[in-house]
Amino acid sequence: MKKIHYINEVTVKATRIQVAYRGDTIVYDASAFNLPDGSMLDALVRQLPGAKINDRGEIYIHGEKIDYLTLNGNDFFKGKNQVIMENLPYFTIKDLKVYHKERPLSEQNGIERRKDYVMDVRLKKKYVNSSLVNGEAGAGTKDRWKARIFGLMMGDETHIATFANTNNTNEDHKPGMDGSWDPASSPKGVKTTKQAGFTLEKNTNGYRTRENLDVLAKWDDDNIREIDHKESFSSEGNILKNTTSTTQNKNIDLSLAQVYAHEGNINFYTEFFLNYSNQKRYSESIDSLFQNRFINLQNYYSNNNHKMFDTRLHVNFGFRLPWRHYLSLDLNGTYNTNKPNNSSTNQSIYYADLSKYKKLEYFNDNANNHYSYSAELGYNIHLPKGWSFGPSLSFTNRQDNKTQNYFAKDSLDDHLGTNSYNYHSTEHRWQAALNVTKNINNSIFSLKIPVDWVKEQMYYHQSLLDTIANRSKVLFNPNLWYSRFGKNKQTIRYSMNVEQPSFDLLMPYKNSINPLSLAINNPNLRNRITHDLQMSTNIRNDSIDLTWWVKAHASCILHEWGNHVNYDTTTGSYTYRMDNVSKPNWQANLEMGLEKYLDLKKRISLDIDGTIKYDHNVDFDIAYNNTTANLSLVKTLVTGLNAKLNYRYETFSAGLTGKVSGRFSRSDRTDFTSINAYDYQYGGKLQYTIPIIKFTIATDATMYSRRGYGSSLMNTNDFLLNAQLTHPFTKGRIIAKLQTFDLLHQMKSTKYSVNAQGRTEIRYNNIPSYLMFSLSFNLIKGKQK
Repeated sequence: MKKIHYINEVTVKATRIQVAYRGDTIVYDASAFNLPDGSMLDALVRQLPGAKINDRGEIYIHGEKIDYLTLNGNDFFKGKNQVIMENLPYFTIKDLKVYHKERPLSEQNGIERRKDYVMDVRLKKKYVNSSLVNGEAGAGTKDRWKARIFGLMMGDETHIATFANTNNTNEDHKPGMDGSWDPASSPKGVKTTKQAGFTLEKNTNGYRTRENLDVLAKWDDDNIREIDHKESFSSEGNILKNTTSTTQNKNIDLSLAQVYAHEGNINFYTEFFLNYSNQKRYSESIDSLFQNRFINLQNYYSNNNHKMFDTRLHVNFGFRLPWRHYLSLDLNGTYNTNKPNNSSTNQSIYYADLSKYKKLEYFNDNANNHYSYSAELGYNIHLPKGWSFGPSLSFTNRQDNKTQNYFAKDSLDDHLGTNSYNYHSTEHRWQAALNVTKNINNSIFSLKIPVDWVKEQMYYHQSLLDTIANRSKVLFNPNLWYSRFGKNKQTIRYSMNVEQPSFDLLMPYKNSINPLSLAINNPNLRNRITHDLQMSTNIRNDSIDLTWWVKAHASCILHEWGNHVNYDTTTGSYTYRMDNVSKPNWQANLEMGLEKYLDLKKRISLDIDGTIKYDHNVDFDIAYNNTTANLSLVKTLVTGLNAKLNYRYETFSAGLTGKVSGRFSRSDRTDFTSINAYDYQYGGKLQYTIPIIKFTIATDATMYSRRGYGSSLMNTNDFLLNAQLTHPFTKGRIIAKLQTFDLLHQMKSTKYSVNAQGRTEIRYNNIPSYLMFSLSFNLIKGKQK
């Protein structure tokens, strides 16, 4: 007789998989990530394995840049990544799909077949065909505040969104998000932002016809203070310059964009853009120059107010011919103008060797306007086995007008008149190109062979010159592109670019308005040529659950535009003259990374990426007192390694972060001191939702250290600590949040650069530490299944 054993009830909980790979598509399950209540889409993206967001807000997945975001497969918010990232609530998102999306023929002229790398934000079913209103308001110490509201209505064919926000908390680091911090990419200065926008998209005819309207108004107020330490390399003794400056920017920006597109046997696409900007800028600075002794001291004040207007129109017609060929006509027109209402400068200089002061006060009238129109006719011939080729012909007409006048405030000064000029230029460009494409088996090969004939004429006038100048040139700028898509991806890109110097830089002109910085044009300045090669590969190994990627980039510039710099040892003034560098400038870098789960339940994940970059920079040495300058070569090696180890279990998540980078500069110059600068950081994050009471605690801590910099102000240890406490009310419709930023007052913002002519170290002011309390709400109307 069999004996039966009874066991207690067992509950089996499956761990949701954060990331899945489906051929060419990466799918991130939003529900598998542990985020605090009230989080937006940007908080989710920062937690994605293999993802990075740089200081410009650009998203990279496995080293490849996301071109734009879509919402439920629609081009809603296309080009407005920041809007949807900062306003779409995390709880509405089902998953994120990252894949290569083929452009419509009407947007690529039917000739160059390209795919965009997109991130599609897919909403949960109950939020599709629904209306959503989300908002937040908060106030904190140190006069910090923020308020925002976002409304979204998703229909079968029509989608509408509107938003408004204002804040003076320009730091986007959020407690518990990634446990890392980088002062080189943190915001510079203190910024107050106000913006409001409206977006409408309508899709009809089975999504074959699309209309889109975007309206945006933005007000910015920046206050930036910086301390600069600059060392200029010279064979006759390095020159040191210390600068302290304050800049106040007030900008108003209004824009409107409209798109209409139709796909069918006849493709039609039109895009209209309108922008108005009013920029006010006030700056003041004090700088001192040393070269074994004190040389000069300068006080500089400027006040500028610029109004800019810009409009563009793009129209494309495409015709599918019965014999499988494709004919396209592409039309473009632009107009923009820039005119200052008021631009004035006050400058005071003390020359130590001469023991005298010099004061300058002048107005600057710098106005310019531009318009252009172009037409391109393309014909694409489809061949067997995925091949196609076709010629294209285009014509562009461009007109530019510029006025640069200087006026003394109190009295006429002869040197002001010689610095003033104006010109009118006309450019005609004809291009004939052959495009060859192969699109088969999930791969694309594209080769474009263009030949440009450029003809320019300029009427140029200044006090000592009145002339008409002409030039013409044949340019050859081929490019090649190959991509293979799928689970394992490879990409190769090569391009050659021949770039002419701007025509006005070839005019015989000398700007001596600033006695300490004279600029002289070089009529003999030649074209520069850039060769650029990029290669990348992404490989997924399912058997060991490993994803890794490699990206290589190399570029070489021939006849680079360098600066002849002559230094006057008595006054400390510089004279700059552009010229071609006889030796090539080149750089190469290699990036690689991997991501892997370390346990069978996929609770522990490891994310590692590294980079190595070599920069071979050649420019002119700084010459003393009109002597002949030799070439200066500085070779810089930059290395970096980043690692993240994350653990998650139900409502608990934790992570460790480590980063190390180095900058090593060498030169054959006898006076050059080797540069060995290091940055390293380590830290962690923690987040936990306490059951029953539903309080969520999130915190992160990071130690950031720098060594080997020329200024002791840069060689510091900074410990950044943030914390956040959230609690939902009324079933999550209202969320209370208490957040502290930079609890120990350690945050700093810096920038460092080095090239063949010198190195610069900069420290900026940044947002003060603060404690803020805020309330957010979510209202949803629609399907609740």
